[in-house]
Amino acid sequence: MKAEELSIKTETLGLVQLKEKVLKWLSIHVPTSRIRNILRVEKIAEELASYYGLNQEKAKLTGLIHDLAKYFSSKSLLQISKSEGLEMDSVLS
Repeated sequence: MKAEELSIKTETLGLVQLKEKVLKWLSIHVPTSRIRNILRVEKIAEELASYYGLNQEKAKLTGLIHDLAKYFSSKSLLQISKSEGLEMDSVLS
């Protein structure tokens, strides 16, 4: 699975399906020790969301994806940003 395949808006997939897709990608591209860390961050994000009365599912997803950019090339990140319509700095374009 390529980085571009993860560039999916949450409106397209439900959070559960998106989480499954992220976990599958992580299991292929990320060392096990990093996955354990990511899962701990997911749990902490859920606990913080609960404490502050925020959406726990979105917080968990945020915890899962917080390190993803480390595993993409700069070129892939720029492609994803452009395809998502994010404003690009002229230095990076």
